[in-house]
Amino acid sequence: MSRKALEQVIDKAWTDGEFFMRLVEWPQEIQEEYSLSDDEVDALRNANVDQLRKLGVDEGHLERVPRTEPPVEGEKGQVELDGD
Repeated sequence: MSRKALEQVIDKAWTDGEFFMRLVEWPQEIQEEYSLSDDEVDALRNANVDQLRKLGVDEGHLERVPRTEPPVEGEKGQVELDGD
C-alpha cells in the first residue's frame, strides 16, 4: 500500500480526463502502473472516501473524491453526486 501512489492517482484523475477514463475503464493498467492493491483500486473506482481515509489518503486529496465524470480540459473540479 502506498498513500503517495494513491494521492498521485487522485491528483492525476482530478486534472486529466483521459487518465480518469483509464481508471474507470481499465483499472488494471493503473493498478500495475502505480503498484496498487486490489483494495486500493476498488476504493478509487468506487469513490469510497472512508476506505481511502483508512488507507491513509489525506483530507485534502479526499476532497477531490468522488466524481461522476472526467474533468473537462482546462477545468479542475469535482462533480457533485446526487443523493438519488
